[in-house]
Amino acid sequence: MIFEWKAEYNVNVKMIDDQHHRLVELLNQLHTFINEGAPEEKSWGRLVKELFDYTLYHFKEEEALMRRHSFDDCQEHMAEHAFFVTRIKSAQDGVEADDLNVMADLQYFLTVWLQNHILIVDHKLCAFLNKKGIY
Repeated sequence: MIFEWKAEYNVNVKMIDDQHHRLVELLNQLHTFINEGAPEEKSWGRLVKELFDYTLYHFKEEEALMRRHSFDDCQEHMAEHAFFVTRIKSAQDGVEADDLNVMADLQYFLTVWLQNHILIVDHKLCAFLNKKGIY
């Protein structure tokens, strides 16, 4: 396990916390694949696709909340999401080209980015949402 969930990662909005837990599960699965090998060759592609698809879903949900409640930093937050998606898409392209070297870079990026994004950016968003009565 590369990313152990700590109480400080909770943002106090159940939907977002639940989705963050799923993203962390996928990151930890990536870590397992890197260290122990994927169960089968196509597993890499499936994992990165699931990570990509789930990320898009999560960001869509989060961005809808931001727009619905007129979050002031919506554009900056969405720009961070776009950067994240670009990095995952790049890794997905690497896997499709049979370049599994991108996986270690992706693991490092995901670990650092998720920690920082949740602890700083998402906490700010969710404090705003909590003031609007969203938990």
